Amino acid sequence: MSLPDDGSGSRIPLGLIVSSRARRVRSHHLPQDRFWERHLPGSSVIVTQNIEQLDPAITAFKAQQVQVIACLGGDGSLHHLVSAVLRIYGSERLPVILALAGGTFNGVARAIGSSGRPEQVLCATLARLQAGTVSAVAVRLLAIAGPGGLNRHCGFTFAAGLVARAIRYYDQDPR
Repeated sequence: MSLPDDGSGSRIPLGLIVSSRARRVRSHHLPQDRFWERHLPGSSVIVTQNIEQLDPAITAFKAQQVQVIACLGGDGSLHHLVSAVLRIYGSERLPVILALAGGTFNGVARAIGSSGRPEQVLCATLARLQAGTVSAVAVRLLAIAGPGGLNRHCGFTFAAGLVARAIRYYDQDPR
């Protein structure tokens, strides 16, 4: 995997989008522990204030040819990020998405094996990028679109099996 250049001659291994709307990011990482500043150049980090800022952020990373986009936020942040990536990239080769567990539940990050402290996951990924040993897991998405395919939103369905089993067990014996 070739890594993009930030213009200063150093390689940017990934772009990081920090969702300031994610509760844990807002309460812990933004005011006191901006761990990403210890590991990434400022040009590869975008802190978003709202969903509308995702498209310009993804467009900027696409222009920089970033091949890995990390998301520090919760499950909702990740769903919106994936929808924005698909919207911006269209049929082009997609970047790898890295979930950094920065939300309350982080079910998606856990389900795809990216759970753990966000700084540890980021550091391990950067080390793998430098060593050329990055691997990715393909995940199926659930896509919901309005009439004519407009307003498409994508998400993950990891909990579907667990929720379906819980309902089935409850129906068998409500006690």
